[in-house]
Amino acid sequence: MAAPLVGSCIRSFTGSACPVLAVAVSPQFRIIVSGSADGLLRFWCAESGECTYVMDGHSPKRVLSLAMCDEETIASGGADRAVRLWRRFDMEDPDNPPWRLDWHGRLGVEVKCVSFVGTSLLVAGGDGRRLAVWSTKSGRLAAEIAEAHVAQVSALCSSPIDQLIATADECNVHVWSVPSLERRRSFATLTAVTAVAWSCTDLLAGGQVSGSIRIWDLFSAQTIRDIPDAVGKVATCLSFTRDGRALVGGSADCCVRVWRGAEVPAPAQVD
Repeated sequence: MAAPLVGSCIRSFTGSACPVLAVAVSPQFRIIVSGSADGLLRFWCAESGECTYVMDGHSPKRVLSLAMCDEETIASGGADRAVRLWRRFDMEDPDNPPWRLDWHGRLGVEVKCVSFVGTSLLVAGGDGRRLAVWSTKSGRLAAEIAEAHVAQVSALCSSPIDQLIATADECNVHVWSVPSLERRRSFATLTAVTAVAWSCTDLLAGGQVSGSIRIWDLFSAQTIRDIPDAVGKVATCLSFTRDGRALVGGSADCCVRVWRGAEVPAPAQVD
């Protein structure tokens, strides 16, 4: 399978009054959800760029992380130390909001990153080097590790295929099995990573404090491409579409961007 590599920005969505700190994409690339420093969640039509719905996520605290399991399930994490799971209901019912809170958990620190593993597990990480895994059905804590990194966990994403997650801090990326949280692989990034996204072809996109994006082969730890000045300011969040053909990102300049680009050979598998 050929692995697409993003290069050119094809669309920008504006309308947030505050820096965009989190972004998630629905599997069918119909909905883009963004979270910002005002604590609000904004829902965008991926095709038109129109903001279709705004709701309170974690205000007055910042929304720091978002993940989308399917067209009807969203997880968010915030500076209020809460992890929240939202479900979509009848969009045509004028008496009820289209998205409602299903359950919430507490990480004990600011929740910098959340990610679904399949449909049954939700992983969260944040300040204090902590990682935790919850059941999406019951909301019960399944596993927890207090010191996953030497520095705070700044970014987290999951494999779209395997029971694996990748986490990042100021200088390292670790790959873990879930739900056991057993470390499988590590490599140095040589630069602070502020956001990560895992493609269906096992490429890892990393947003950096400089505003550039770096693409690694996750299994060889080799750099595939650098996209300098991709977002102008600090890259705060990244998410691949399910087919891996587009990358969505948010940044401190209050903008959401979508990139597409040329395809490259699939990354080599390293045992």
